[in-house]
Amino acid sequence: MPFILKLLDDGCLKTELGELLLLLQDVNEVSSKWEPPLNPITLSKGEKALFLFCILKEDGDFLIPLMHTLVVNYKTQGFSYLEAGNFLPNVIEEVLNRFVSSVYTSDDREQYRALEGARSKIIQNIEKKIESTGFGSRREQTIVPRLEWLADIGILKRELNKKYRYFVSRRGQEFIEELYSCYIEAANKGYVDDALHTVLDTKLLQFLFYLLYEPVERLKPVDDVIQFITPSYSECRNITGYCLVRPLLLLAHFRRWDAGENCALEYNQAIQALEEAYQEDPNRFYFTTARFGKDYQIKLETIS
Repeated sequence: MPFILKLLDDGCLKTELGELLLLLQDVNEVSSKWEPPLNPITLSKGEKALFLFCILKEDGDFLIPLMHTLVVNYKTQGFSYLEAGNFLPNVIEEVLNRFVSSVYTSDDREQYRALEGARSKIIQNIEKKIESTGFGSRREQTIVPRLEWLADIGILKRELNKKYRYFVSRRGQEFIEELYSCYIEAANKGYVDDALHTVLDTKLLQFLFYLLYEPVERLKPVDDVIQFITPSYSECRNITGYCLVRPLLLLAHFRRWDAGENCALEYNQAIQALEEAYQEDPNRFYFTTARFGKDYQIKLETIS
């Protein structure tokens, strides 16, 4: 799981997101507590937000339609993991139909065929009711979506005294509906391959805030991006003094939200603000693209 979520790299070293997770785990306070039988581990709000970002970043094109399907079909009604699994063929078909026009390379075709094969296998397992044929078959079955993480984050809640039954929380339903609407709008307006990145870059932080926190007023804009990120920069800069903007921005929001501030600066807004600030005063800080061009990195000279 740490490799899938990009918390560790191929060499088992912590990535910037992995370092961020450690920063969110304050050793001076108990952030996890035992609460049987509903939830053995309670994550902090920052940890929930980070895990949700990592999961959506890696598999959001599938998970966003899946979560929306659960909302459409159950709303506040309870359901089991097997009942949720019955919708997997429909969700996969939705994903296949959405991406069929963007299958160009041999790798694309291989992934597309693999997804088609998975859908066929799931349909076969549903028809055979493989979950009832013994423990070995249950372990190998493909029709059981993992829902525990959705409950841990707060999107789902477990039904009382029912081990494997869930329902969508009120905030979870609002979050999913907003997220799905934004995702579909981005897919329809631009390239479907970019839809997920558009959502993560333009809307996710405000969605996370309303999901995990209890706002007493509307979100306030951020006027000075350097002032906003500076306290968190001193926490997460690396040995060279540089820090990737994405983890830095996430940490800045988590710290301020935990302190009771209602603010949001989306990733695309932050990048634009940093570019403008750098053009106005190039000596104030260093700002450049990171390795492979997947993010930007910043170095504040006034801190080092």
